[in-house]
Amino acid sequence: GLCDVTPEGFAHLTHMLMSLAGGKVILVLEGGYNLTSVAESLCSCVTTLLGDPCPLLEPYSVSDSALDSINSTVRVHSQYWRNLKQDDPVN
Repeated sequence: GLCDVTPEGFAHLTHMLMSLAGGKVILVLEGGYNLTSVAESLCSCVTTLLGDPCPLLEPYSVSDSALDSINSTVRVHSQYWRNLKQDDPVN
């Protein structure tokens, strides 16, 4: 929540996951408060799964809430994954 990922951003994330997983990716909807945003993001992900090229991304800067989420996730999972241990948080 509050990471402000655009539908185009979700398309690129899907494409990256496809390359990591040998193309074997599933999409699962868990709900959402903005149905228009969920629908547009799902459409972008599905078209990516179908082989369409990813749309161009607009220039952006990472939000503070996104960085906080990333750092919190890394901190929790670094207990179990040695390669996530770091001296400095992501910034």
